[in-house]
Amino acid sequence: MNCTNHPEKEAVGICVYCGKFFCEDCLVEVKGKMYCKSCLSKVFDEAKESGKSSNPIVFMNAGGASSSSSSSSSSSSTASTGSPVFSANPLINVIPLKSKMTAGLLGIFLGGLGLHKFYLGKTGQGVLYLIFCWTFIPSVIGFIEGISYLLMSDYEFALKFNTPPILNMGVDSNNASAYIEKGSAKEKLEDYQGAIADYNQAIKLNPNDKEAYKDRGFIKNNLGDHQGAINDYNQAISIDPNYAEAYYNRGNAKYNLGDYQGAINDYNQT
Repeated sequence: MNCTNHPEKEAVGICVYCGKFFCEDCLVEVKGKMYCKSCLSKVFDEAKESGKSSNPIVFMNAGGASSSSSSSSSSSSTASTGSPVFSANPLINVIPLKSKMTAGLLGIFLGGLGLHKFYLGKTGQGVLYLIFCWTFIPSVIGFIEGISYLLMSDYEFALKFNTPPILNMGVDSNNASAYIEKGSAKEKLEDYQGAIADYNQAIKLNPNDKEAYKDRGFIKNNLGDHQGAINDYNQAISIDPNYAEAYYNRGNAKYNLGDYQGAINDYNQT
């Protein structure tokens, strides 16, 4: 997996704010957590805004520009100067990247001992492989799994084994952007219904997130629900009347419905 900003460099970690992969030159460690330089500025901007209302920011899981929420019970209070104090939320930690090549080779050559499972953090499964290694069945399964890892695309492997999990989603984790990131990942893997479900959750958590409506509309349009897509684009545009991408996509949906003049109007607006 390569760095988002520098494709020629290998990624060494994940920004806990946007959930993207970066090289060591792009990551900055703050209170034991890794942020990309772009997101770090957003973090401080949101911290300043939070300070105005004397509410500390609690950064939940990786996912995007809206991944903050206020909490008075789970975070520290602000300092006397009005500056917010970041919560030491245990859900955010540096996620070590796993190598597809390493996992594959371990499965092929040492799968009978379950080393590929231990490497991928599947300790329980690794123990089972060790217990039954004398049967040689784990060796066969490990070999097959190792081959399957190597045949995965980098993105698919990263999604399965390197994507930061969204933990304890509920009262303490109102992270709409994390669901948008998950939805986008599922969309790329052609899991369209799963993506829509994640966008639905993002909208439930943040009804004013224009990207969630836009992304959900894009999938609906591709699935043939053109009117449903238009409804989502309408909502995105109502949130941001200058959202050019939503106008363009709405134009595509109108074109698919045969509303050519409406499509032209949206393209002109774009």
